[in-house]
Amino acid sequence: SDGLSHWLIPLGAAVGMQLLFLLSGSATWLALGVRRARRYAGERFLRLLVPFVFGLLVLVPPQTYLGLRSHSNYDESFLAYYPQFFEFHPDDFEGYTQGGLTPAHLWFILFLFLFALVSLPLFLSLRRPTGQRATAALGYVFARPGMLLLLAVPFIVLERLLDRYEDPLLMFTYFLAFFWVGYLLIADRRFDDAIDQHKKTALLLGPVLWIVLRAIPQTAQPEWLVDALAGVYNRGFFTWFTIIAILGYGKKYLTRPNRFLGYFGEAAYPFYIIHQTVLVAVGFLVVQWQIGIAAKYLTVALATYTGTTLAYELLVRRLTISRYLFGLKPRRKDRAPSAVS
Repeated sequence: SDGLSHWLIPLGAAVGMQLLFLLSGSATWLALGVRRARRYAGERFLRLLVPFVFGLLVLVPPQTYLGLRSHSNYDESFLAYYPQFFEFHPDDFEGYTQGGLTPAHLWFILFLFLFALVSLPLFLSLRRPTGQRATAALGYVFARPGMLLLLAVPFIVLERLLDRYEDPLLMFTYFLAFFWVGYLLIADRRFDDAIDQHKKTALLLGPVLWIVLRAIPQTAQPEWLVDALAGVYNRGFFTWFTIIAILGYGKKYLTRPNRFLGYFGEAAYPFYIIHQTVLVAVGFLVVQWQIGIAAKYLTVALATYTGTTLAYELLVRRLTISRYLFGLKPRRKDRAPSAVS
């Protein structure tokens, strides 16, 4: 258990959500290129707030119910439990020990909705001539050798503040910064060129160096190195360098159209909404099995992937009402001619 946690938990915490917010910022630049502000805001309501409310009422309660059963002697049925879900317990914000109200993993969607509204005036101003000149100036600066790598510094500052104070507003600001940078990276071609130029260095200083350092026991590392890793590398330089490497090599190897990317390009958003409910349900059962931790992890991972895929294919992808509730456009054959965007 400790061995897997040593590798997997820091990796997900340092890169996963940060990359999602950054990519969402880039997608916003593309969306505003073909939509007026009012239409964009309306689509954010349909694509983000509707799935958030639906997920909060339907997909999160099973998670908290199983969490409550796992951490107590509670043995009532899910239907008997459901009203209890709406009781908020400040000392259990995640809702997994007392079974109360929580956004669970859907906090990402709520944050995205708020980010879209908060950022819209700024993003619109950046599309005007003055804003374009400012963006071009930043592109010129960060196209210089090494400058793109130094964008890690503001993320390190925010991360350290967040780690120290655990303030929800700081958490909001931290992820908002990734959202803004994602918008900026696609707004000027020079950022794209800088990512290409720095991807190899970022790969070596990010994922490769991280693997090497994680493979060396902390007891064999000098104290100053352990402190430096915990303080500024693991959640700062590693985060940003890994994101640059993913963007650079993703552009190189993952931009050719194929059936897999076509399918999961649309499925990714419903997958995120569904996956944690499936994960918690599978984990609730598998954790009770008398098998090794590696076997449990593989079982949970494969079963979650399979269950989420089946749920998307059978309950979401083919049904118009489900597509609406999960933030997807109607299937092309179901759209009226005037609805085609």
